[in-house]
Amino acid sequence: MQVKKQRRAQAANYLIKGKDKYILRYPEEDLVKILKDSGYHSEEWEKTDPEKDEEIIEKAITKKSNL
Repeated sequence: MQVKKQRRAQAANYLIKGKDKYILRYPEEDLVKILKDSGYHSEEWEKTDPEKDEEIIEKAITKKSNL
């Protein structure tokens, strides 16, 4: 887990030094808090709702009947 935190910090530092327009929107203090809080990067956030996984797909084309 410690390795992940180090990678996140290195990536943030790289973006800050490169003056990335998206990362500069946030105060550096807030970025440090986010990087230190492992709950913020929880895998739980990445899970999808089970209802979304069970989509019903209907056929758009039907078979022609022989007359």
